[in-house]
Amino acid sequence: MSALIKKETGIPPVSVPVPVAAQLLGVSPRTAWTLVKKQELPSFRIGSRVLIPYSAITSFVDKRLAAARGA
Repeated sequence: MSALIKKETGIPPVSVPVPVAAQLLGVSPRTAWTLVKKQELPSFRIGSRVLIPYSAITSFVDKRLAAARGA
């Protein structure tokens, strides 16, 4: 995540493009796009860019962890 923090402001991004979300999740960009298309990973558009809120990424991971633990 530190590489994503803007050097000028020190503020992490609120949203990231799908390829960056894929890197954060440790999956291929194709898998990330599939998750977006299935609406398992929330996204929104700004112009032609598809962005994923950073909070949606952490929430996705939390839900998957809970499911894996049987909670």
